[in-house]
Amino acid sequence: MKRLIFIKGGNETLEYFSREIGIYAAKLGYDIFWWDMTAPLSSREAFLALDAKSDAVLFTFNFIGLSGESQFAFSEDIDLFSHYGMRKICFLVDHPLYYYTQLEANKPEDIFVLFVDEDHLNYFKRFYPEWNKCGYMPLAGNILHRFCLGEDGGCQKEDEGCRGEDKGCQKEDGISLSEKTLSIPVDEDMLIYDNINSRGLTPDQYSLRPIQVLFAGHLINFKNIEEKIAAADADTREFIYGMLEDMKKDPQLNLNKALADRLSEEFPNESMQVIRKAVHDYGFVDMYIRGYQRQRVLRAVNAAGIPMTIIGRGWERADFINPDLVTMKKGLWTTECLEHMFNSKVTLNVLPNFKSGYHDRIFSGMLAGSLVATDSNAYLDRVLISGTNCIKYGLKSDGELVDFVGQLNNYLENPMEGYEIAVKGRKMAESDHTWKNRAERIFMVTKL
Repeated sequence: MKRLIFIKGGNETLEYFSREIGIYAAKLGYDIFWWDMTAPLSSREAFLALDAKSDAVLFTFNFIGLSGESQFAFSEDIDLFSHYGMRKICFLVDHPLYYYTQLEANKPEDIFVLFVDEDHLNYFKRFYPEWNKCGYMPLAGNILHRFCLGEDGGCQKEDEGCRGEDKGCQKEDGISLSEKTLSIPVDEDMLIYDNINSRGLTPDQYSLRPIQVLFAGHLINFKNIEEKIAAADADTREFIYGMLEDMKKDPQLNLNKALADRLSEEFPNESMQVIRKAVHDYGFVDMYIRGYQRQRVLRAVNAAGIPMTIIGRGWERADFINPDLVTMKKGLWTTECLEHMFNSKVTLNVLPNFKSGYHDRIFSGMLAGSLVATDSNAYLDRVLISGTNCIKYGLKSDGELVDFVGQLNNYLENPMEGYEIAVKGRKMAESDHTWKNRAERIFMVTKL
C-alpha cells in the first residue's frame, strides 16, 4: 500500500487543503501519515518508526517541511524526506517569486511542483528550466466537514462517529457532511439551519440567509510598501511606479509581463538567476496591486450602501468603511469563512494577481450555495458564465464597478434571481471543482 505523508499544524488553510486531498487518497487505498508541527517530537518518533520510508511520498504545500525547519532536519545539510529518498510533491498556491529561497535551496530532481495558475507555471518553466517536474493544477472549492471538526479545527478520531484522519472525515454510515442538514452558527443570536442535502438549497432557505454580502481577505498595508519605494533612488522609483501604473490601467496584465519581462528588458545582459532574484525582491509590487484592487471593489460596494460582512484584519483602518454598514470579523480561518459562506446570499471575491487561475473562495462559495461575485480572467472566462452560474465584474474602469454594484443591489432586492444563479453555480462546483476532482487529477499527473 502506498503511503502519503501530509503536514498539519503549520498553515491552517493549507492544512485544510491537505485534509481534503487526504480524504480522497484514503478512499483510494492510500495509507495516510500526518506529521503534526505542533508536536514535533512525537511526530518525528512516529515517522522514524515507519517501514519502507523510501516508498512513501511527501505531499506538501508551499515548501512546508522543505524550508529548512529544524524539526524536519536529518542533519544540517539534508531534510528527513530527502535522506530517506522519498518522492515529494509540492503544491504552490501563489506565484513562484514568493518561493525564491526554497527553490534555490532544494534539488529540482527530487520534487514535482504543482501550480494553481498557468502563468505561474510558464514563469517557472522560463526562469527555472532545471526544474522539469512540474504541472498546472487549479485550486478547488472547500467543503465544511463540520461533524469531524473539533474546537481547534482538527479532525476528531472518535467523536460523533467520525472515522478519523486515516479513513477520512466521514460519518460511519457513509453519509458525508454535504449530504446532511447542518446548523451553522454565525453569532450566538444568529442561527440558520441550512439544508444542503442532495435536493439542494430551497428558495426560502436562501432568502433567509442573514449576511447580504461576505468578503474574506485582509487589508494590505500600503504604508510599508510606500516606505520601501520612497527609500529607493529616483530611477528605481520611476521604474516601480511605471509597473504599478501599467497594472492599474490593465487589470489583466500578469506579473510575468508587468514584472519579469520589464526587468529582463531593463537589464538585458543579466543572467536568469539575477532576474529571478530581482523578481523576488520586487514582489511588493504584486501585493500593492492586490490591495489596490481589493480596496476599489469594497469602496464601491460600501458607497452603494450595501450591507457587508468582512472577515479579515485591518479594515477598521480603512477610511472609506461605513461602520453602520459593515460587520467586521478579524479571524480568517477556513472553517470560519465556510460557516459564513453558508449564511451569505453573496460571496464577493477579488482575485489576487491570478490571470490564468483563481482563488479557492470562488468555488467554496458556490459549494456553500452562495451567489459568487468575482472579477474574471482568461481561465474563469472559460468556465464561468456571468448571470448563469455567477456574477462577473470588470476592473478596467470605475464605471464598471458602478454597474456591478447596481447588479448586486438588484440580486439582493430580488433574492430569487440570485438563488437561481447560486443553485447553478453549486451544481457546477459539485461536478467539476471539488478536491475529489483535483485529487484524481493530481494522482494522474504526478503518477502516484
